[in-house]
Amino acid sequence: MVAVVVLTLATVFGAVGLTGLVTNAHDLQYMAYEDAALRSDVAMATAQIQDQPGALYASCATPTTYGPGGSNPVTLDTSSTNYVSSITNVAYFNGSTYVSTCGDASSPVPQPQLITVQVTYTPTGMVRSTNFAVVNPYVFPALPTGGSGDSLIINQQPS
Repeated sequence: MVAVVVLTLATVFGAVGLTGLVTNAHDLQYMAYEDAALRSDVAMATAQIQDQPGALYASCATPTTYGPGGSNPVTLDTSSTNYVSSITNVAYFNGSTYVSTCGDASSPVPQPQLITVQVTYTPTGMVRSTNFAVVNPYVFPALPTGGSGDSLIINQQPS
């Protein structure tokens, strides 16, 4: 009788442990998908905002500026079902840190922007986010037309 009770308890605890392992594995899988979507979003947004001709960079941009229906909408990763990507914040570099208020939009050297992208797994509401910085491609171009990788670009003469 004692052996039956011990085996029953072992089976119950084993089943509970196995259920926990399976649930944990699913959560890790969802997190891996979210991480992959975040990497894709960062690459896509960076390319659209600063790394291509006709870049979407906007001085003093907001999440709405870069969001769907905004003046400079950025297309984010939509390849995975149940995962929704969005730009949730834009902060501006003030010379020492990123802050929420934009400086002078007419400045000849607009502030770099720190953009926050968020991915939500809609069935559970699990959220992951990351930040990345962009600069105005018209002020800091990658290379001049016809330039090479060893070209020096001076946007403003030193004083």
